Amino acid sequence: MRLIAVALTVLALAASGCSGDDPEPTTTSESPSETPEATEETDDTEEPAEEPGQPAAADPCTLVTHTDVNAAFGVKVGPGEPGMGSHTDGDVSYTSTDCEWEAEDQLEVQLAVSTAQDFGGALACEPVTYLGEEGGPTKVPGAKSATWLASEDPNEVEARLRVCTSSVTMDFELDASTGTGVDELRKQTIGLATKAVAALG
Repeated sequence: MRLIAVALTVLALAASGCSGDDPEPTTTSESPSETPEATEETDDTEEPAEEPGQPAAADPCTLVTHTDVNAAFGVKVGPGEPGMGSHTDGDVSYTSTDCEWEAEDQLEVQLAVSTAQDFGGALACEPVTYLGEEGGPTKVPGAKSATWLASEDPNEVEARLRVCTSSVTMDFELDASTGTGVDELRKQTIGLATKAVAALG
């Protein structure tokens, strides 16, 4: 009987040792994956280049400066005033880019420059005309052709010189005070036109 009691006691102890609470399960929490920073996209697309306008060389205020006018005619004018013009010679209509210089009560000079685009695609060069009268041919160094026309009255001399090159048509218009000789005015205007032709390059 004592053996049976001892055996029961041992079994009871063993049973009590195995009946402990199970260890709590360990949970591993995964940290959320870091979101990569957004990368700015670089726009490598180049902006379209601006379309070139009229070349600087065809700008009348660049072809001729007020210093050139002063030197040619012996007067004192201020900086040129830019403008635009619209013209009709017979059946030909065209536009121009202009520049004007003035010496008060002495001289007014205007230079009008036209390219093929101003004529609608094809450069034209008719002889200069004024009040129905057509100018006569004259020589301007570097130009393909040129025509000159002048009229004189008691108050002023009005003159025009048209100069034609392979790229532009240039019209010089002059109003000069009385006392200015037509022949001298013609030489002075041709000298100024020669500078303008050379400036075209």
